[in-house]
Amino acid sequence: MRVFLPTFTLCNIVSPLTSAALRRKREQGDKLTLQVKAEVADDGELTYAWYVSESGNVADAELVSRSDKNNTTCEVDTDKAGVWYYFCKIVNTLGESHTSANTQMIRVEVKPKAEPVQTEIAVRMPSVSSGI
Repeated sequence: MRVFLPTFTLCNIVSPLTSAALRRKREQGDKLTLQVKAEVADDGELTYAWYVSESGNVADAELVSRSDKNNTTCEVDTDKAGVWYYFCKIVNTLGESHTSANTQMIRVEVKPKAEPVQTEIAVRMPSVSSGI
């Protein structure tokens, strides 16, 4: 039995990702959802598991969400500032055989939330009794 590697497309919920768009910048607290679309040439079942790495290396990546056949999206954690690399591992299972492929890394930079600028303007008003 031959099991085919899944082919996939990374895309943002709003628009397809180009190679330049594999770098995402957000402020703390902003929402960012990553999505992958995959297909195979056989009748295998695809499952998806999302990972995040601080270094951009697969070897030290941590699981973000468990493998599931409907797990095609990943909500990026934007609670703290920093740079993280996300990818999805896609597994094609056909009978007892399986094969897998990883998507490209998506660099996500979360910038500190900008503090609101407070401006104080001092105005000297003439007194009402000065006759103006």
